[in-house]
Amino acid sequence: MNPAVIGRERQGKACDAVLRMIAQREGAAPTDVKCPDQLRKGGVEIVCRIGPRLFALEHTLIESYPDQMLDSVNFGKIIAPLEKMLEGRLPKTGWFWLTVEPNSLQAVRNHQIEQVREAIESWVLERASALKVGQWIRSDDLTGVSFRIWLALDSTPLDYCGRLKVARHAPGDAEQLRRQRINKALSDKLPKLNLWKTENNAVSVLVLEDTDQSLSNCVVAGEAVKAELAFFPMPPDQIYLVDSKASPWTVYLLKHGPLVWPLENSRHWDLSRFDEEKLVDLTRCA
Repeated sequence: MNPAVIGRERQGKACDAVLRMIAQREGAAPTDVKCPDQLRKGGVEIVCRIGPRLFALEHTLIESYPDQMLDSVNFGKIIAPLEKMLEGRLPKTGWFWLTVEPNSLQAVRNHQIEQVREAIESWVLERASALKVGQWIRSDDLTGVSFRIWLALDSTPLDYCGRLKVARHAPGDAEQLRRQRINKALSDKLPKLNLWKTENNAVSVLVLEDTDQSLSNCVVAGEAVKAELAFFPMPPDQIYLVDSKASPWTVYLLKHGPLVWPLENSRHWDLSRFDEEKLVDLTRCA
C-alpha cells in the first residue's frame, strides 16, 4: 500500500481514538462527522458534534528531530537488512552494534543501496574479529559509502553472542529539536483550529501522534508542548498525544482548558487505551 495512504489511515484512526476519549468525558457519542479538508483547502481534518458542542480536530505527527520519518524510511531500506545479512557470520565474542548518525543516509540513491550495503557488510566482516568487548571503531573513508559507521562490541549472554544490532545515534540536542518540531506543529495547525473556534464556536482540538520508539515518551513530549504553548496567545482548547508505537494505542490528555500535563507535583495522567484494530479511519468520512 502507498505510504501516504497508510499515513492517512493512521491519522484517521488517531482522530477516532481521541474522539472516543472525548466522548467518554462528555457522556455522548460523536455525530455528524465530516472531513472539511477533503472538501476545501485549508479546512480542519475532522469536525463533529458530541452532545450540543461542535469539535474541530487537527492531526500531526511529531518528530524528535527534523525529517525523522524520512530518516526512518531510509534506515529501514539501507541499514536494517544488515542484521539478517550478517546473521550467523560474526564471531561469537559478544553482541555487535552497528550505528549511524541521524539524517546521514539522505544522499544514498535507490540504485546505490545494494552496493552500499555490500560495502558495509564486507567492512563489518573484516573488522569484527579484531574487536574486544567494550571497544568500538569508526569507518571514516569506506569506499562507496558517504556516511560514517560505528561498530562496537558489548558483552552479552552466550545465546546472543555473534548477533548484530543496528541503530541510530540520538541527536546531541534532541530536546531542543523536539521543541522546534512542537512549535512548528502549533504554528501550522493553530490558524485553522482558531478559525473554526472564532467563526463556528467549535472546541479546538490538536491531535499529536507519536511513533518514535527510541527517543520519545509522554513525559518528554508533554514537557515540550507545555514549554512551547507559552509562545502562543490563543492555544487549542484541548491537546491529546496518541502513542501509536504499539497496540493498544494510548491516548494522553495534554491540555484541557487551563490545565496542561504533566501537572505540577503530580504523576497522574488522564489516559485511555484503544485496540488499533477496532479504531475507524475517520478520513473516509467525506
